Amino acid sequence: MTISIDRGALLAALKKCLPGVDKGTALFEGADTFMFTPGFVHAYNDAIAVSAPLQAEGLVGAVKAVDFFKLASKMKATLLTIEATDTQWEVTGGRTKSRQTLVDSSQIKAYIDTMGLASAQWDELPKNFMDAVKLCQLSSNTSKLRGVMVGCPEGSGVSLVMATDSVRIACHALDRRMPDFWLDDPNVNELVKLGDPTHYCVVGPWLHLKYADGSVFSSKTKDCAGYPVTIIKQNVDTYGAAATSVEGKFPKDIAESVDRVATMAAAQDGCSNLVRLTFRKDALGIYASKATGDAEEVVPWDEPLATDPNIVVYVESAFLVEASKKGMDFKVSEIEGSTAVMFTSGDFKNFVMTQEGPGTSGAAPSDGPEVHGLDD
Repeated sequence: MTISIDRGALLAALKKCLPGVDKGTALFEGADTFMFTPGFVHAYNDAIAVSAPLQAEGLVGAVKAVDFFKLASKMKATLLTIEATDTQWEVTGGRTKSRQTLVDSSQIKAYIDTMGLASAQWDELPKNFMDAVKLCQLSSNTSKLRGVMVGCPEGSGVSLVMATDSVRIACHALDRRMPDFWLDDPNVNELVKLGDPTHYCVVGPWLHLKYADGSVFSSKTKDCAGYPVTIIKQNVDTYGAAATSVEGKFPKDIAESVDRVATMAAAQDGCSNLVRLTFRKDALGIYASKATGDAEEVVPWDEPLATDPNIVVYVESAFLVEASKKGMDFKVSEIEGSTAVMFTSGDFKNFVMTQEGPGTSGAAPSDGPEVHGLDD
């Protein structure tokens, strides 16, 4: 059978499916393949599965994903021709001709069939779901609680997206209730690259997210029974209600300053591009360092603070850039001998336990006090 396919459309579909491709040693046959079925291309690696629409009538079978993607990326022709037999595809485009051996797709097809997509009942996603996931994922580092949790605390009728480690907590209220689920950090990293889904459903251990073009991103979830949803909400409420020693708004041009300084930021304690913020009465100090040097900027407040807090916190530079685009306030609270800086933007709250004062440029993020109850 001869099949003609637009190379741009093929590449777009394959790129969407890449998160579901096992790029290491495949745990089972088919985990490192693209599987083509009528109207779709699929990838499945037992942690992530992706299905993307593709109009290529007659193109059915599975090929090694990395080889096929590299080939399609490097070919120059706008239109590709595929001669398909039961054992191979002969792919032709311009001066290039390649034979791709088909691999057994029965196992990956069986796994995909168990995910429940055929009978999925789709619900509309909260409109602020992806904003919440992005902000929470960027504002806490890796830990035993890594990833993003969606949960409804006891006594609350509101679903929260949350992320935490021992010294920081982020949460974002959603505008609609959702079932509880916990996504691991690597899966969240892939999800935020794909744009904004519109609908979702949860089937067994799988969260399925559907996009306007018909693509589906599926992530296996973690057991959320051990996630301290209620404790996190209690901490947020406690610090949010605590007496405020100083508060203000971040400078409007902070994103550019953070972006410049972060070029000298190094990974620390599971964080990437970590920067140190020093809060002074007249200005905010931004500092980052690594083995090859450091960088710093002092950014005046748009309005000077009422007092001099003289405190230090460490945050992910990407979080600051993303949050500052939405407009961000802060306040400093103290309770039970601990000090925290609360960052807020709309329905988003992120508080970070402070470190020692300036002059401790080498202090690691884990040196600070712990958030109450998370390690009990």
